Amino acid sequence: MIASVDSLPIVAVVAIMVLMIFSGVVVLIGALGILRLPSFYQRMHGPAVISTVGSGALLLASVLLFLVAKGPALPHEILVPIFIAMTAPISAMLITRTAVYRDLRAGREDVNTGIGEDHPMPREDGPQEGGR
Repeated sequence: MIASVDSLPIVAVVAIMVLMIFSGVVVLIGALGILRLPSFYQRMHGPAVISTVGSGALLLASVLLFLVAKGPALPHEILVPIFIAMTAPISAMLITRTAVYRDLRAGREDVNTGIGEDHPMPREDGPQEGGR
């Protein structure tokens, strides 16, 4: 059973509140980014930040609460933030790469991949110049 808020140390309560407010601000900024940014590729950055930083801060607040209130943290309280931190950027990158390849196959010339002229996108018809 979790102890009441009155019995928790004030430092822990303040730290938990700061982490929760920080998480809420990150989620709000990420949601505004999804609404305001013009292209799909720019909008992909918002969910990656939301899921990694926002949920990480919220889970850290949860771990801190249970550490102070109950004692040692359970393994899933530690494993969930690690799993989110590892999988969210990878899934965002794979979704973005799929969109790039879809747009390039559709023949869109205005796809801004951010790779630049020094690193052209791979083609399916063989190696590119310079042995690539």
